[in-house]
Amino acid sequence: MARDALTVQTLTANWGTALASGLAINTTNGVMVNANDAHKLLFFFAGSGVAGTITIAAGTADPAFGRDVGNTNIAVGGTAWSVFTASTARHVYSGGSMLLDFTASMAGTLYAFKIPDTL
Repeated sequence: MARDALTVQTLTANWGTALASGLAINTTNGVMVNANDAHKLLFFFAGSGVAGTITIAAGTADPAFGRDVGNTNIAVGGTAWSVFTASTARHVYSGGSMLLDFTASMAGTLYAFKIPDTL
């Protein structure tokens, strides 16, 4: 399955990060996030319809030393904003990607932000 790619923005201090376009989710494809040099990512999900579950797959390779804990499942509201984080220590795959999947009937827009070590 070819996953849709979500661009990661880097947060800056003092609210200096302008919100770029998010990715309208495609529940068939899922999402791949390039988390190469991030230790933790911050996600925003803006629901626009049916509530559901976002699943962040457990990683398969180092540095995902926490991968044995398993997937992370986040219940999200249908029309609510949801905020959650994901650590590369648990969710990164070889090559530096994270994989997200969605309940079949969900709709909404996903945003990803890198939390720099300096924040």
